[in-house]
Parts: sequence; C-alpha cells; structure tokens
Amino acid sequence: MTMNTNNLKVLDCTLRDGGYYNKWNFSDDFVKNYLGTQNKVGTDIVEIGFRKLLENENNNEFGKYLFSNTSILKKININKNAFKVSVMIDLSDYLDHKNYNNLDKLFNAEYRKYVSIVRIACSYEDMHYLPKIIKAIKSRGFKVC
Repeated sequence: MTMNTNNLKVLDCTLRDGGYYNKWNFSDDFVKNYLGTQNKVGTDIVEIGFRKLLENENNNEFGKYLFSNTSILKKININKNAFKVSVMIDLSDYLDHKNYNNLDKLFNAEYRKYVSIVRIACSYEDMHYLPKIIKAIKSRGFKVC
C-alpha cells in the first residue's frame, strides 16, 4: 500500500503543549527563535498556545501564551507565508451562555489576521456541545479541528 503524502500536514504544538511545564511563560525571544526554526524545517501549522477567556488574563500565575491574545501575536511578528497558526480552546471554557458570548471578542476579524485554525479539546461527556461551538467559530472565518 502506498501512502499519498501530498495531503499530509505537520502540526507542531510545542508551545501549547510545552506550556504545561512552565505555565506558558515563554520569552518573546524564545518564541521568535522557535518560529524561525519552524519556518526553516517547513512545518505546515504551528499551534501557538491556548485561547483562554480574557477575564483570566491578569492572573500572573500563567504566561501570555495561555491566552494568545492579539497584542502578543503582533509583537512576535508571525510570518503567515511560512505556516498557518492555530490555537486550542478547551470546550468546557465556553459551555455557559456568558462565556459562549465571549467567542465574539476572542475570535474576531482582527484575531483572524494572525490565527486561521482553532482546535477544540473536549471531554467525551461534552461532545454534544461541539456542533454549536464549531458553527460559531467557523462562522467567524476560522477552520476548526
């Protein structure tokens, strides 16, 4: 059996997943160097971090890549010609009505200039909420995984 690698895409989630070890406290220089390396090796998609609710953003316990807000993405100057950028959300963050309405603030046209893919993590028990969240994020112009 021959595998067609033309459709194969490589996603690197080092920053998002690695943040569990340092609470997403990466220096801007480290991130710029990391992104440069991803560009050189030809990674297709780089998951920059989570996209958490803004109300928690002033919590100094966690670094800025837990929130991956627009000002951070502007500052690190992502070369969108090099690779696509994704973020991950935790579905449980958006289950109540108030937090669901925050999707407008978090995934707006300005954010779409930097991020094109949203990956959703969810528990088996919450899977029935997925269609509503997927539709909401897709309607804002993002690809959803």
